[in-house]
Amino acid sequence: MALQPRPPVITIMGHVDHGKTTLLDYIRKSSVAAGESGGITQHIGAYQIEFKGKKLTFIDTPGHAAFNKMRERGAKVTDLIVLVVAADDGVKPQTIESIRHIKAAGVPYVVAINKTDLPNTYPDVVKGELAQHDVLVVGYGGDVETVPVSAKTGAGVDTLLETLMVMAELNNYQADSSAPLKAVVIESSKDAQRGSLASVIVQQGTLTVRQDIYTDSVEGRIRALTNETGLSLKEVLPGCPAEIIGFSNLPAVGETVYDASQDYSNEVIEEEVVSPELDGEAPALDFDFLLEEREKLKLIIRADVTGTLEAITQTLDAESVEQMSAAVGPVTEQDIELAQTTGSVIIAFHQKISNKIKTMAKESGVRIRTYDVIYHLIEDLQK
Repeated sequence: MALQPRPPVITIMGHVDHGKTTLLDYIRKSSVAAGESGGITQHIGAYQIEFKGKKLTFIDTPGHAAFNKMRERGAKVTDLIVLVVAADDGVKPQTIESIRHIKAAGVPYVVAINKTDLPNTYPDVVKGELAQHDVLVVGYGGDVETVPVSAKTGAGVDTLLETLMVMAELNNYQADSSAPLKAVVIESSKDAQRGSLASVIVQQGTLTVRQDIYTDSVEGRIRALTNETGLSLKEVLPGCPAEIIGFSNLPAVGETVYDASQDYSNEVIEEEVVSPELDGEAPALDFDFLLEEREKLKLIIRADVTGTLEAITQTLDAESVEQMSAAVGPVTEQDIELAQTTGSVIIAFHQKISNKIKTMAKESGVRIRTYDVIYHLIEDLQK
């Protein structure tokens, strides 16, 4: 094994609207936050920056409670975590949920106390609230570092990155770029021109163009590799993110990508262990009012990417909702026909509905509800 240093993989977690995406946006000098519907990240993305000659890979995880499982997966592929807490808002439900994920994963982390540019903020109150949830920061009986930052102005961001670099050096993250390939799928989606896309982070080995690859559910041949800005890559080394073009179909989020030409027979297969504390923690929708001598609510769900689709379906209560169909992609004529036959409502997340489909739905008496923000969808289903 030729172990070499690799970039740390860092996940950003925290409560909705506490500034996670804005912080990452400042770090990588782009405009993700401005382009997101409702200002909330809708699915996982991975991005790499260079700071003082060192590379850092960031996973940007969504902040709403409905993305419980996606955040759980994010923690499993990460080396370090930044827990973002707003100085003017303190510890909130998704903050507590993030803390549970961090504790279960056993991952080193740092707390970024954000929005310190605002008036009437009390970082010490935030530290006290964190202590109530067994997050003991430096100065409050523990060793968890806190960094005051402003994602808006950039104040403290360099200090945060320096802290992460020190933590990475202490943990000495290494990998073998010549070992059999292993990369984790953190997102997958369909593109009309490019076909099936999969965002991955390489854990060991090297991704290369024209490589034959497979996961437990799909296979393919890499036609192209790109980074988050669309730049073509010839190879991708451990600790680095990339988008793969070339899968025959969509791989599932969390699956491992392997090289079809390599032998994995001597490797130990690690079984996924679900933490009892986290198992079943995803907030189930309250459909009790439908159970009073009423049939189950029948749904057909269409979403933009697999991660979002899973987040939606995993919040549904099987006792009160019957999921007729759930898939990535636009609403089709077949969906309208199925909805008419079964009396289902079609839920479309981040999907444009063509005029042809709208007309067909109207003539068939089928209801289509479209959404761009996940918690609006959840709230409407609750109502």
